[in-house]
Amino acid sequence: MNAIHSQQALDPDTMVQEYRVDRVLGMGSLGIVYAAENTYFNEMVALKEFLPSNLACRRGTTVTPLSSEVQPSYDWALKKFLDEARTLRELCHPEAHRNIVRVRQFIEQNDTAYMVMDYEKGHPFATLLEERRVLPEAELNEILQPLLDGLERIHAANIWHRDIKPSNILIRPDNSPVLIDFGAARHEVVGRDPSVMSQYTPGYAAIEQFHDAAEQGPWTDIFAMGGTLYRAVTGRKPAKAIERFVDENVYVPAMKAARGTYTPAFLAAIDAALTLKPEGRPQSIAEWRRWFDGAVTVDPDGDAAATVARPRSGAPLDATMVLGAGRKPVPAPSDAAPPLPAPRRPIGRGLLTGVVVVCLAALVAGIGTLLYQRQAAQVGPTSTAQPPAPPIQTPDLAESRDQVDALLSGLECASTQARLTDDGTLSLSGFVASPADLSRIQGALKQIDGIAKIEDDLAIQPWPFCEILRVLLPLKSPSAAASAQPQLQLNKPDRRYRTGDKLVVTATAGRDVSAYLYVDYIDSDGSVVHLLPSPRQPQNRLEPGQKIVLGALDAKTSGDFVYAIEPPLGPGMVIAYASRHQLLEAPRQHVETTGEYVPALQAALQDVFAGEPEAGLVSTHTLLEIYE
Repeated sequence: MNAIHSQQALDPDTMVQEYRVDRVLGMGSLGIVYAAENTYFNEMVALKEFLPSNLACRRGTTVTPLSSEVQPSYDWALKKFLDEARTLRELCHPEAHRNIVRVRQFIEQNDTAYMVMDYEKGHPFATLLEERRVLPEAELNEILQPLLDGLERIHAANIWHRDIKPSNILIRPDNSPVLIDFGAARHEVVGRDPSVMSQYTPGYAAIEQFHDAAEQGPWTDIFAMGGTLYRAVTGRKPAKAIERFVDENVYVPAMKAARGTYTPAFLAAIDAALTLKPEGRPQSIAEWRRWFDGAVTVDPDGDAAATVARPRSGAPLDATMVLGAGRKPVPAPSDAAPPLPAPRRPIGRGLLTGVVVVCLAALVAGIGTLLYQRQAAQVGPTSTAQPPAPPIQTPDLAESRDQVDALLSGLECASTQARLTDDGTLSLSGFVASPADLSRIQGALKQIDGIAKIEDDLAIQPWPFCEILRVLLPLKSPSAAASAQPQLQLNKPDRRYRTGDKLVVTATAGRDVSAYLYVDYIDSDGSVVHLLPSPRQPQNRLEPGQKIVLGALDAKTSGDFVYAIEPPLGPGMVIAYASRHQLLEAPRQHVETTGEYVPALQAALQDVFAGEPEAGLVSTHTLLEIYE
């Protein structure tokens, strides 16, 4: 049985009243969920322990606030946890709802509190979507309708889940769904403390969740459920609400993205739920059902009135651009041609000073900082060796390999390779998206029979970099020589840039053959800036060993863009890949999101390899850091 390891978790066999802790099922910012055995009735339950990582830590079995300064916040949050446990338990009366995880009781012990819930068997909806990418409408309706019934029950008690997403929907063996993890749930009358209970998942979180004073309600859960359906019909998460706040154009409506595969009413209902402004969404589950039933008129062209997304407007490009947010255009030299007006750009479009100015809001800077902290963990690959344990019986290595493959395939944003030898040595390479993923994988692998030793060479590549790399790295031609690989050189050898610094990239084509070279800059908020080809550097076919300088410091003489670094802070990445074929025939937007770029890149690569396996695709990347 797979398990998750955490230094903050209770040890196995620890007793919480009559419940004996067996293993960790999951961890979050507000607590830890265990599988536990009821010693009175010999049955398994899910035991959720309140342990907010930003307020408390464990000493022995006791949960202790980090300092006297946070004691009031901890006491407040603990009280709310107990209040919500009582309220969730009341949802089970007069009878439990089949599609809501059942809270049996709550316990106060170890200076903290616990929810005792039913132990549900099944697999997350996220795993199903990872395996199949999209699901047909009939199958989605079988999952959706019971969940809407459960949400109506929850909302009738004035409770909002506030963290609905594919990983918080469990699909039982009989294919019935159950909504789990109410760790972010909030009762309508609960007071707000933004330092304690703020919890949401970008892509599924409504705009009102980014501001603690904003009113939340059923419409907040409807937005998240709409995002979940959007993922199920398009194969990708919708654009983050914080990006759409500045430019709604970053959202591709489901009516367009999945047209022809689903009924117009079904897609229109998804778009209605994902309306950015809360007042524009269905205000209740009953109102939202009318969209699915076709009671709301849908435009014959496939656009629901509530979710029209205007096309991007074209605009000429100036020579200087801002990578990030918060900078005004840099004036052109007096003897240069007068600058053309700069187009408006959405949050999350990291560029430079000039005609294409990307407006990243201050709300997103904290996300970049968090990713920077995660990236700091990637100083080098980790290596842990576990001493072999003598097996009680000879393990089935084929079954062990299947378990390893299943575990690694469940990662949402990763590229991993595993090799299990006959002596029980497991060699891991590749990358995962976060330290939490790494810790979870390491803990779970230790529980698989047949693994005597782990040689772990997994690195951490946080989102969005993992999205790009998992497409490029596995598709590299096995026969490509190292001399064919492009080279990247940055103008700062230490790769550390302050805001306002200029980014200059020297790209060198491989020495073997002529190739089409692509060079992109990606920031920690998911913006992609195409350095080559670009509107000022459209020619990207290079001869063997040819060099090209991108982002010259003097726009007046170079004819290229000047790229000035701005937030989000944290990591950035420059990637380069080359092929003997032109991969992307049509010019792309100079700046776009990874959500737009990655599917197009993946499709182009697959087309090339389907026609010619030896397409000579090679890639490289380099990381940089952005700080104040």
